[in-house]
Amino acid sequence: MVTEKHRRKPIRLKEYNYSSNGMYFITICAYEKAHIFGTVVGQGDVICAFKSLSTKRVNAIFNTPGRKIWQFRYYDRIIRKEQEHKDIWAYIDDNPFKWVDDEYYQQK
Repeated sequence: MVTEKHRRKPIRLKEYNYSSNGMYFITICAYEKAHIFGTVVGQGDVICAFKSLSTKRVNAIFNTPGRKIWQFRYYDRIIRKEQEHKDIWAYIDDNPFKWVDDEYYQQK
């Protein structure tokens, strides 16, 4: 007696070219979805941890204990189109050069 193997429905988008450049996230579930790899944390927790650890490290390097280096909040955004990605990349790439023209710039 031959048993048929259960086939899953494909989850890939039919029209999408997965060989193109981009960011891809892979999710792999543990057997029976067991919680064995720690806890799932939200984006805010990840940003908070990054800011905390990097602040401590920067202050240790420059011997500036307690100095604040980050703004209170963060800005996030979902990038949906290639042109949007290019515009944001250009803004980030060009921003350091525009800092001296900013109203908050103070030469030290």
